[in-house]
Amino acid sequence: MAASAQLEQVGSDFPTKPFWSVKNTYRFVFPSTAIRDVNATGGCSGALPATKIAVGTKSVFVEHKRSEDGKELIGEFDYVTTTGLPTTGAQTAKLGTAYRVCQADDSVPDWAIRRSGGLDTGILVIPFKVRSGSLYGDSTLGPYVAASGSTISLLATFGLTQISTKSQDQTDIKEETGLTFAVGTIWRVKKDWDIGLVVGIDHLSGAAGQEFRFQNKPWWSFSIGYNFTK
Repeated sequence: MAASAQLEQVGSDFPTKPFWSVKNTYRFVFPSTAIRDVNATGGCSGALPATKIAVGTKSVFVEHKRSEDGKELIGEFDYVTTTGLPTTGAQTAKLGTAYRVCQADDSVPDWAIRRSGGLDTGILVIPFKVRSGSLYGDSTLGPYVAASGSTISLLATFGLTQISTKSQDQTDIKEETGLTFAVGTIWRVKKDWDIGLVVGIDHLSGAAGQEFRFQNKPWWSFSIGYNFTK
């Protein structure tokens, strides 16, 4: 039976859905006929079954378990389509059934799926800040956590920043270490790297905070991040 004749789509899908799940979720960018039954002999190292299990473009896979190298994912499909599938020789994956997605042998290569849900962690650098229309070289380095989406992720970060301040009599310039709080969005440009647009505030303690005219006032900038999540 043709895969496209069995269904067009099963399950529910809407743009904000991934943001409400802390489980790693993946969206298929390309269709695949290499999905394996979770109980298949040999796991990812075994041969593909004669009857292929397939999913189409935009199908969503929710991870429940993964191998240590991150190449074997076990979970269930939350949304299944037949878009782009061949017309014969494949059985469409079912909702509520455990499957194995194998990347160890390139059955489902990295470019075929995209992270579209779950929490990412990493470290980012904010190289400068725009305050009241002027550019300031106050850089920030810190960790971040992000709710991952299909195209963008929402992040929050907390880090240390170096800020130049003037004394009250405007005669001396001092370098002070402060705290940065920021939120924003990031876009993944490579598997481990992303860029973002962030808005935040800087806070200095004690007398330095009293001298800092941008204390707790908003700024905006872009960020460069390294993503630890596989």
